[in-house]
Amino acid sequence: MKSVIRAAALAAAFGAFDASAQGFVPTDDRAALREEQKAIFAQMFERPDDLDLMFSYALVSIRLEDLEAAISTLERMLIYNKDLPRVHMELGAAYYRLGSYTTAQYYFNNVLAFSDVPPVVVGKANEFLRAIEQRTETSVFVGSVSTGIAYASNATLGPDDSTVQLFGLPAVLANQFLEDDDFGIRTSASVSHFYDLGQPDSDFWRTDASVFSLHYFDATDSDVDSLQFRTGPQISLDDRQFGPKLRPFAEVEYVRSANDALYLTGSAGAEYSDTLSESLSVFGSARAGYRDYFNGRNDFDSVVLRASGGFAWLPSPDLVFRGAAFIDREFADADFNSNTEGTLRASLSYSYDSGVDWVTRRWNLTGFVQATGRVFDAPDPTIVGAASGRERKDIDLRAGLRHVFHLQDGFWIAADVDGLARNSNIRNFDLENVGAGLSVGFDF
Repeated sequence: MKSVIRAAALAAAFGAFDASAQGFVPTDDRAALREEQKAIFAQMFERPDDLDLMFSYALVSIRLEDLEAAISTLERMLIYNKDLPRVHMELGAAYYRLGSYTTAQYYFNNVLAFSDVPPVVVGKANEFLRAIEQRTETSVFVGSVSTGIAYASNATLGPDDSTVQLFGLPAVLANQFLEDDDFGIRTSASVSHFYDLGQPDSDFWRTDASVFSLHYFDATDSDVDSLQFRTGPQISLDDRQFGPKLRPFAEVEYVRSANDALYLTGSAGAEYSDTLSESLSVFGSARAGYRDYFNGRNDFDSVVLRASGGFAWLPSPDLVFRGAAFIDREFADADFNSNTEGTLRASLSYSYDSGVDWVTRRWNLTGFVQATGRVFDAPDPTIVGAASGRERKDIDLRAGLRHVFHLQDGFWIAADVDGLARNSNIRNFDLENVGAGLSVGFDF
């Protein structure tokens, strides 16, 4: 029996022993699991020292969220044999879910003390220990940095046809503004600070800062740099640790284009989230702000509004499906720059063990599709003429893939590709672009 348990402990199926790895039980299956739990419990009376039977009972109990039954059984297994790393891992995960972080830390450290545990398991235990450190410290910083090469088939985001409209008449666009491909350097960094507010339901104050930079080798007019800062508390709306949360925030965003200041936006808003079950969570946000453009672009100055909502569904421990809807409204000083934009987005993420012995984190593949509709309030007289009555209307279709290859000690490599097709009722704005990138990064 010891060999069966130990083989299970050292198998690749060790997988992700996190707070949800044994969950995701549809309602229709819970009754069957409960009957299975009862049947195994009855067998344990006949074979009280059968470790395989005990372990099966503990796993079924975990899937039913009966953590107390699972813990008592797993701890009884260690009385018979302490040399069972998977049992220590499951105990650590169960205590983690209960919020007993000191006890969970003890069992995860036990996992690390074994000499023949696979690297992926060591990595997962270390992830838990880092999460415990973050949850138990008053002040914690986490973040990520990356840099790499990027390619765009249409770096200028220009049309492929030089014949455009100007003041309602045909015009010829200069070659420098037409579709052109280029390579560039893409860099990003983000850091978040969490400050524990000392509440039993894990309320905290969160501050996020991020920077993004994309600089092309030739198409420098398309260079972009952005800086975003957001801060505000996360507040529990009831006494459940994973119940509904509200986060009011203040936000500042600064953007440069072509190495020249473009705009500064100040906003205030709130985010809402709720974990409805182990497999389903919902979220939403609303914000309002003012965007001030620089260098004579006063016609673009605007009040900006955004609302969004969505969900995350985990049909299995390896899959996450997300759906979201966004609505944006800009009230610009010039009506022809005022617009309303709506977006629908869906993404699917798949995580899996790499099979590489020295890799300590699971690899991840994410794909997305997105559709955006955009309508402007009034015709732009510099393009379609003052009396045309043709307000600009766009449809953007986007899709992409990103694969993250996690290595060791927080380092990773990411490869991504995405495509954009814009269909506008004004041909000046029709465009297509395919982008690709390869980056190296570090999480801390």
